[in-house]
Amino acid sequence: MKLADIENAALYSNQAIRSIVEEIFIEGERLLRIHTAWQLKNGQILLYEYSPRNSPPSNFCIYDCLDDYNELCHELDWVHGK
Repeated sequence: MKLADIENAALYSNQAIRSIVEEIFIEGERLLRIHTAWQLKNGQILLYEYSPRNSPPSNFCIYDCLDDYNELCHELDWVHGK
């Protein structure tokens, strides 16, 4: 499918603004956490997170703007500063 064929091309972007893949050990178990965010062409931020200790373990969220997303990142110890 070509981007021109997509009805709302403003929602598509392939450039990640932050991507963190972290391997951690909790109680002797090796776990992988993922935090990847893309800024869409309309300015919104699409965030994907995977953390097997959360319920549900993976999710997608949309933030209205980069400032809202950055505020979230400051609250997440494992993402802040990376």
